[in-house]
Amino acid sequence: MPNVAGSGFVKPSTMAQFVRGANEEGFRRNLVIVQKNPPMIPAYYGWRNDMIKVKNVFDRVETDDGARLWVEPCGLTTDLREWCEVDHILCHLGPLPKLAEWLDDHPEGYEEFRAAYHDGLAKSSFLPLLQQLACAASRENFTLLHLSEDPCRNIGVALHEFISELQAYCPPDMA
Repeated sequence: MPNVAGSGFVKPSTMAQFVRGANEEGFRRNLVIVQKNPPMIPAYYGWRNDMIKVKNVFDRVETDDGARLWVEPCGLTTDLREWCEVDHILCHLGPLPKLAEWLDDHPEGYEEFRAAYHDGLAKSSFLPLLQQLACAASRENFTLLHLSEDPCRNIGVALHEFISELQAYCPPDMA
């Protein structure tokens, strides 16, 4: 059952969308979705004490964000990177630009996007890096930064889901 951070008030449509997504995708056990209105923050925690946040790059920086990782397929200018306090640019972990553009044009096709993105990640040479991120999530906080206006269906959420699936393969001494 999701815990709601903040005042405990969540717009019914926001919570329904989050719960529906959690039920459809079953493995959203430790996802924290941060929206622009702080009282409307659904938080769903799993059995580990890990913390991976997913935020829009323009959302407020918080002390518990940990390393802030830009995961969109395009880069950031130096001044925007400094202004938004982005620690690392990981464009290579984002989807192919054509796939990201397709999601922008077809937001209702998120599940199709996610499947194609996860397939690409599973076949990429960055799988060992993603496995390291999955294992690190149990020891430290980090935040995946995206550019989408939709807090539930974006590149950051899709990457978080992939990383969460990889956590099952972390050796006990790394978790």
